[in-house]
Amino acid sequence: MRMWVVKRSALIRWTIVAALVVVLVVIGVVACTGGESAPSDTVMNYEVEALASATKERPIYSVGTEDKLVALSFDAGFEDDKTGAILDILAAEDIRSTFFLCGFWIDKHPEHVQSLLDRGHELGNHTETHPHMTKISADQMLEEVKLVDEKLAALTGKQYPLFRAPYGEYSNDVIKTMRDAGYITIQWSIDALDWKPERSADTIVRECMEKLQPGAIILCHNNGFKIEDYLPRLIKEIKAQGYSFAPVSELLHTGVTKIDASGVQWPAS
Repeated sequence: MRMWVVKRSALIRWTIVAALVVVLVVIGVVACTGGESAPSDTVMNYEVEALASATKERPIYSVGTEDKLVALSFDAGFEDDKTGAILDILAAEDIRSTFFLCGFWIDKHPEHVQSLLDRGHELGNHTETHPHMTKISADQMLEEVKLVDEKLAALTGKQYPLFRAPYGEYSNDVIKTMRDAGYITIQWSIDALDWKPERSADTIVRECMEKLQPGAIILCHNNGFKIEDYLPRLIKEIKAQGYSFAPVSELLHTGVTKIDASGVQWPAS
C-alpha cells in the first residue's frame, strides 16, 4: 500500500487560507460591534490560534468516512498471557485487526508474530523499548523504529509502515521524523483504557459504544485487564449497530490525504 501526505506547498496554501479566515473573522467582529475595532490583543489571539492550528502536525486519530467501518488495534509490549485468547476471539468473529509490536515483545514471543500473520492480522511498529518519544532525539527515534523493522523483517521478510507512539505521546518533531522515514503515525479515537484494573467490562463496553462512529480506531492492549470478558461483548455490540471491521491500513484513505484539526484523515480533494 502506498500513501502520500499533503506536500509543504499545500500546507503553506492552507496556512494562507487560515490567515484569510482570520481577517474575515476580524471584519465580522468589527461589523457586529458597529464599526468599532476589536481589541488588538483579541485580534492577535485569533491569529496565533489559527496559524498554530494550520501548522500543527497531527497523527491519524480516525478516518473520515460514511461507511460503517472501524478498526480494532492492539498494543503489544508487555505480558503475553492473553494474546492467544484474543486471537481466538477475533477468529471466532472473523475479524482482522492491527497489532503494534514492541521490539522486546518480539524478542520474547517470536512465535506469536507469525501467528498474527497466519490469522490475517496486520503488524505495526510500537518502538524497540517503549520510550517517551517526545523526550529523545530524532536519531534515537529512528533507532527505536529501525530495530523493530529489522526484527520483523527477519521473521516475516516484510516492512510495516504503520507506527504508534508509546503512551500516545507525539510532537511535530516526532510525526515529521516518522513521516520522513516512511511511517504513518496512528493514534486512536476510542480508548478502552483496559490497562486500568479498576475498570469493569461493563464500563469499557459502554464507554466505547458511546464514542463509536464510522472510521473509528479503537485502542486495546494485548494484556488488558478484563479483555477476555469485554472484547467479545464489544465486538458483538459494534456488529449489532451494523458495523464491520478492517485492519487500520484498509481503513485509511489512500492517495493524497489531509488530516484535520481533530486528527481525522480525509482525501485532500
